[in-house]
Order: sequence, then C-alpha cells, then structure tokens
Amino acid sequence: MAVLLSASVAAIGVTPGRTTINFEPNARQTLGFDIINDQQKDVRVILTIDGDAKGAEVILKQQIIELKSTEDRKHVEYDLRMPKEFESPGTKELRISITEMPDETSDRPITVGAMVGVITQVRIKVPEQGKYLKIEGIEVSEGQAGEYVTFLVPVNNLGTERIGKVKANITIFGPTNEEIAVVETQEEPLDAMKRTMLKAVWPANVNAGKYFAVAYVSYDEKTARAEKIFTVGRASIEILGIDTKNFQLGGIAKMDVKLKSNWNEMLEIFAELFIKNTEMDQIANVKTPTAYLEPGKDMTLTAYWDTQGVEEGKYYVTLRVNYGEKEYIEKQFEAFLSLNGMSISPLGMTGKVTAAGSSNKGLMVALIVILIVINVGWFWYMKKRK
Repeated sequence: MAVLLSASVAAIGVTPGRTTINFEPNARQTLGFDIINDQQKDVRVILTIDGDAKGAEVILKQQIIELKSTEDRKHVEYDLRMPKEFESPGTKELRISITEMPDETSDRPITVGAMVGVITQVRIKVPEQGKYLKIEGIEVSEGQAGEYVTFLVPVNNLGTERIGKVKANITIFGPTNEEIAVVETQEEPLDAMKRTMLKAVWPANVNAGKYFAVAYVSYDEKTARAEKIFTVGRASIEILGIDTKNFQLGGIAKMDVKLKSNWNEMLEIFAELFIKNTEMDQIANVKTPTAYLEPGKDMTLTAYWDTQGVEEGKYYVTLRVNYGEKEYIEKQFEAFLSLNGMSISPLGMTGKVTAAGSSNKGLMVALIVILIVINVGWFWYMKKRK
C-alpha cells in the first residue's frame, strides 16, 4: 500500500495559499499565483473554481497548464470581477483548485483519488454599512495551574465606518457556572475593514480543570460576544497505592487500587493491572469495573487476581488508570508473594506486608510460649544448682 500511495504524493504546490482583498462594487482586478513543480517533472494541471462568493467571477486565461521538467514554477494570472453588491456582509471565499492530470502516455489505470491537487483561496471582505465588528473566536494559551493564561480575541471591523474604541471584558466561569474572575483587554480604535488582536492575561490561581470564558467586546455604542471552553493543566489522578488483605497463595487476591482526583470535574475511570514474572512474561491482566471519580475525592477500585498455579516469589505490576478519551496514567509496583501473604509497593521502595491474619498470629503466639518455657526452665535449673 505504501508503494501504491507513493505515486499519489503531491508533485505540485501553490503560492500564495490565500489572497485577501476588500470588496469594491463592480471592480475588476488582475491577480495571480505560482504553481510549484516540486519534483521537477513534466506535468499537466487543470484549474477549477468553486466557493460561496455568489456574484463574483474568476476569469481564467487558460484552464489546462503544462509545466516542463526544467520549470520549477509557473506564474498564472486571472481576472476577478466583483458584482455590484453581495447579499450579505462578511468574508466571501473563492477557491481555485490546481489538480494534476494523469499522464496520457502511462499504461497505469486511472483510479478514483489518484489525481492530486492543491488550492489557492481568494477571500473578499464585504463591509456592512456603518459600524460592524466581527469576533473571530477566542484563542487561549492553556497553561498550568498557578501560571498565567493569555486570552487573544481577534476582531475584524467589517463596517464602512471607523470604530473609535474597541475593548473586551473576559469573564471566566468554573465547572458549576460560578464566576471566578474578570479580565480586561487593551482599548484601541479600529479603522474600517481592518483587524486587530485584543489581549488579556489571567493569573490562573485555581485548581487544574475545565473552565469557560465569555468575551464581551464593546465597540462604541455596540457589543459583540464570543465564548470558549478551555482547560488549565490537564486531567490529573494521583495513584496512592495498592492494598491487599487476607491473601492466600492459590486463591483469589483482592487488590484495592487507591486513587485521588486532582481535577475539577467528574472523571469516568477504570484500572488495569498487568502482572509479569521476573522474566518479564505477562502472566495476568486484570481489570476493575468502570466508576466515576468525583472532583477532589478519593476512591478505591477493586480488581481480583486468581493466583491458582502461581508460585511464590517476586512479580512486577504495572497499574494503568484509564480516563477520558484514550488517556491514562501508569505506575510500576513490585509484588512479593508467599504462601500466606503478599507485599506490594512502588518499584524501588520497601513493601508493606499484608498477610493472612490467623496463620501468622498463631505462629507468633507459639514462639512466645516456647521462649517463656525456655526462660522459666533456665531460671529453675540455675536456682537448683545453687
């Protein structure tokens, strides 16, 4: 497949990729672009036009263009005719597609999708009579908790009149729609058919999580609004450890995975434990049920490992906690198995022994009784000798 697709790699390019002009009624302009012959081979291309600039017309001097292997690029000119008016203001777009045509001398069959093309855009900015401001979204430099987050609000004056003052107030809301902060951008004038970038900085002294920003842009006596969901940091789950209780080798080991959420929204999670022997062969893969971890809360997920046929000794455990869309965190552990107990700890640290209580307690009691008997007997023997 790689060999077949290699023939479809684009051998042509185009520059510029976009040309933006202001609308003028009934105007006619001559524009152009360069077709790039990347692989310096003989190639023919066909030009086609589409777009939503109803009423505007692109007049091509030729529709099929040939490039020789000795030509690294070829300049193409075309005429753009404007209508008397457009039905609505805004940015209209025309697209000129440059598509490589198949080699007529080749014996290879022409297949759907084999023709490769590139596009150059023509954007026409159509003004609104008077003052009309368009917000082109909100851009957020998503940082970590405790750092500064920058908001950029690109605005475009699509009106025919100059705006004396344009400024944005950005309100930040938490996951439960509570207002957290308000920040302001700079204030500046904006000429007709011009664009500028409003900027505000917020010290994100909040917990990591998802937040909601609403930008209210005031321009002279009018307002415009835009909104965006953004995150501070990334979803964070802390793995506190793995506990086992009343373990008997050959039975079912109950493994409690202790977790804590450092995120401000509920997370749907489940855990997987990949267990390997000292030869790094995977001998078991157990999963917990799916659960919902509440913001800032602790939770225990339980997995069950059938140890029938498993021998005493050391094992390696990779704990993977899955959340979100294909996101997860991992932590490595060591497990030491004996007949009556299991110790499990983060890799490289000393483990805490969790054993079957009744068996070990009986052994301890027996040892204490034997020690008492020995000491009493020794004391009686020494006293009799005196």
